[in-house]
Amino acid sequence: MKVPVIPTRSGILAGAGAALWLPGRALAQLTQEEVLRSISANVRESANGGRILAILFAAAALLILVLLLAHRRQNRGEKRINHLGKLIREVSKSAGIEPAEVKRLRALAETHELRNPLLPLLCPSVLALREVERKSS
Repeated sequence: MKVPVIPTRSGILAGAGAALWLPGRALAQLTQEEVLRSISANVRESANGGRILAILFAAAALLILVLLLAHRRQNRGEKRINHLGKLIREVSKSAGIEPAEVKRLRALAETHELRNPLLPLLCPSVLALREVERKSS
């Protein structure tokens, strides 16, 4: 007993597309049964979920890769300067402080026992506090 084949929309479109592309001689040689077998084979192939699953995994992997690259670029913008000499050089360059002025600041920091020579620039009240401490002791 033959199982009736119910053509789907995609199968009908595939069959109609094939019929339009075939030359006139080949079209005359095809029977209705051959066309229906072809449509049925196309419908069975499109039901294969392996390809769709592979495409979904590839799209997810691509999305994760793009997100990781964007995150990496975002983190590259922030540089930490943990070396005191590099920090002083960077701040003095951006603030337009000349090297002679930096030397004077270093000497001032040494006399007031400060670790960072930029501290008098950032907080002048520290110098006043240190001076009061020196006079009281």
